[in-house]
Amino acid sequence: MQRIALGFLPLGTGNSFLRDFTKEGAAASIQALIEGRTRSVDLLRLTHAAGQIFSFNLLSVGFTADVAALTNRMFKPFGDLGYLLGVFCARGAIAPAVHGAALR
Repeated sequence: MQRIALGFLPLGTGNSFLRDFTKEGAAASIQALIEGRTRSVDLLRLTHAAGQIFSFNLLSVGFTADVAALTNRMFKPFGDLGYLLGVFCARGAIAPAVHGAALR
């Protein structure tokens, strides 16, 4: 399997993945990129009828995915509070749903 290197800067809201690596912020991330420091991470590949999705941090379905989509669409300017607003709005719209999954 081919290994690739990606560089990330902890900017914007969220970024839980990057905070797992450093609490030092963008300066530490830029220094790591300059020095060529890398870390291995696990990669998840989800194959579905329409193709594939790759994820290295999290993959959400159902309520969590609905909250994330709503937050990004309507409440992003509110920062951390935006996610909480998304939770309350999505909670009001919950209907029973069935999601199937199979692990191989």
